[in-house]
Amino acid sequence: MNKKYIGLFLGIMLCVFSIVSPLEGQAKSMSKQAYNLVKNQWWTGVSSSGDDVRFTKTKVKYYDRFLKKLIHMEKIRGCKKYKKGYLILLGKGKDKYSYFVSSKKSATTISYYFGWKKDMDNYAGSSSLKKGRWE
Repeated sequence: MNKKYIGLFLGIMLCVFSIVSPLEGQAKSMSKQAYNLVKNQWWTGVSSSGDDVRFTKTKVKYYDRFLKKLIHMEKIRGCKKYKKGYLILLGKGKDKYSYFVSSKKSATTISYYFGWKKDMDNYAGSSSLKKGRWE
C-alpha cells in the first residue's frame, strides 16, 4: 500500500473513531432515576455570582438570578451511574463538565466537576449547586 492510501486510511479511521467515541457524540438525556432527583426544583450556584438552574431531561437551563431570565442552555450529553448517585455530563470537546447528584432524596447539593469524571482533583465547590432559588 503506498503512502497516499495509508494517509487516507488513517484519516478515515480517525473520523470513524471520533464519531463512535463513548458519550462524546451523544446528545442524550439523564437516566429516569437521576431526573427524578432534580426535576421540578430550582437549584442555585453557591457562589454569589452564580445562576439559578433548572434541569430538564435533555438540557440544563441557566437563569440570571437577579433578572430571572434564561441566559444559557446546555445539552446533556449523558449520565453515568455511580454507587451513590449520578454524574450528569455536559459540554463537549475541551469544555466538558459535570454535576454529581446524590441518590439520597434528602440531598440538598449537587457537586460540580471539571470534566466527565467524579474526581476530587477536578471538584469545584464554588460552582456547585444547592437546592432552592436565590433569595
